[in-house]
Amino acid sequence: MVMFVTMMIVMVMGNLLIQTEAQAQAQPSPFKTCYPGCVLTCFYQHKFPKFLLCPFTCLGTCLFPHPSQMVSTNEINHTP
Repeated sequence: MVMFVTMMIVMVMGNLLIQTEAQAQAQPSPFKTCYPGCVLTCFYQHKFPKFLLCPFTCLGTCLFPHPSQMVSTNEINHTP
């Protein structure tokens, strides 16, 4: 009987853990959304010697964004 209760507790805990991880992965991290766009924009805007620094520039920009670079969702116009 103790073994059955222990197995049930383990199964319920595992199920809750999987559901929690699935919900956490539903939203991409801000870095994953920022970095690819930043690198592409930087490559497009700069010429040969300077565009080699784009990955490093965007790494700093996306990991430590300045408050002035952050856009509030209230300021975005969602009309087509």
